[in-house]
Formats: sequence, C-alpha cells, structure tokens
Amino acid sequence: MKRLRIDLTSRYQTTQAMLSSPSTSTASKQDGGLRTALSLGASGALEVVRITKQLSSSATELVFVGVPARHGGQATSIQVSFTTEVLRPAPRFDPSTGRIHLFYPDRDHPEVQGLLNSKRNRFCYFWRSIKGGHTHAWLLSSQ
Repeated sequence: MKRLRIDLTSRYQTTQAMLSSPSTSTASKQDGGLRTALSLGASGALEVVRITKQLSSSATELVFVGVPARHGGQATSIQVSFTTEVLRPAPRFDPSTGRIHLFYPDRDHPEVQGLLNSKRNRFCYFWRSIKGGHTHAWLLSSQ
C-alpha cells in the first residue's frame, strides 16, 4: 500500500464542535494519521471510502462517489459542505445512503477542492465511538 499523508483533517466531537480550523501540517502527520485511523476501528465503527468521481460542485458543497475501501464497509460517497459558522456540525455517516458528510470552514474550500480533484488516490475515513458520542473524519491523499 502506498504511504498516505493527511492533507486536511476534520476532527469533531458530537457534544461540542472544536473551534480550531482543520490542520494542514503534513510533516507531523505522515503515517501517524493512517495508523491512528486504523487503531480507532478497535474502539468504534470505522468507514473508509476510496473517492473515485465527482458528482457535483457548488460554492457551498462538493459531492463525490467512491467505493468502500474496507471489507464490509458501507460508505460509497462523501458530501463536503462549507460554512461560515464558527461552530460547525459534527461529521456524520448515513448508512441508508452510504454517504459521509463533512463540514469545513468556507475559507478552506479551495484547498479541499484541490485535494479532492487531484489525480492521486483519495480516501475519506469516518469514525464513530462505540457509544456514538464522538465522531471524527479525515480526508487523505496519496503522495
């Protein structure tokens, strides 16, 4: 498997959205992000989708389809919404549609779109704690 790096990170808790913006520092996250995501599978539900094709794009939203990248996975698409709100909603996964929904600050739109439109292998990881009280989502790209 190719080495992956986190280009954009979106981490939230359902009880309180974090105020800090998604981190874009890749030097400290090489390899660690993938290991962290995989280890979270032991403490909750982990969905991984390999992003393959863009369905739609607007000033406030991007929608991509993909394929489950984990055995038994249900995730088949992602929806990225951009907001000016300080407190962004927590990421969520709808098992009935197979869609992971992420939220980013409006200022990150060009960077997120650039990552998702690249020709690299792109992935979205979504984790929900066993009790469902916490969620995290990551966008990853191959180097």
